[in-house]
Amino acid sequence: MLDEAGRREVKAMTASKKLTNASSAYIEGLSTQVKKLAEAQKAIVKNLYEGIVAKTGVGSIKKETGAVEETMKLIPKKTYAGPTRAIRADEIHDEDDRKWFNANSRGTPLGRTTLELMNFVDGERSVYDIAIAISLEYQNTEPLDVECYLDIHEAAGKITYI
Repeated sequence: MLDEAGRREVKAMTASKKLTNASSAYIEGLSTQVKKLAEAQKAIVKNLYEGIVAKTGVGSIKKETGAVEETMKLIPKKTYAGPTRAIRADEIHDEDDRKWFNANSRGTPLGRTTLELMNFVDGERSVYDIAIAISLEYQNTEPLDVECYLDIHEAAGKITYI
């Protein structure tokens, strides 16, 4: 009787190991498939993004990788006293800047916060700090977009970086 119980136990253990191995192989297979699908989706999104950038020309003034760290060092300061006034497209001399400004002003997340953004330009906060403050109060705002917006103001003589 003990021999029979031992045989059943060995049989159960063997079956359990086979099941565990099969489950692990199945899960590994699913994991591999999910990774392949994720890579395919990344490629689709990247192609879509590059197509949009190429068609609109918006990417022509985007900064290189590592530029976000640079926004932590840039501290803008207004060159005028008095209330904040929005810049107008006719005050922008560079054609690429004007296109970017028009694409990112009214009706966009950045465009809805530009006056508030300029209120944070005090000669103490960095571009990065301003982007974070806007993100906390409104919605996610990229530091590079804030930098582009402020660069346009600098070219128009409205701010300077200290």
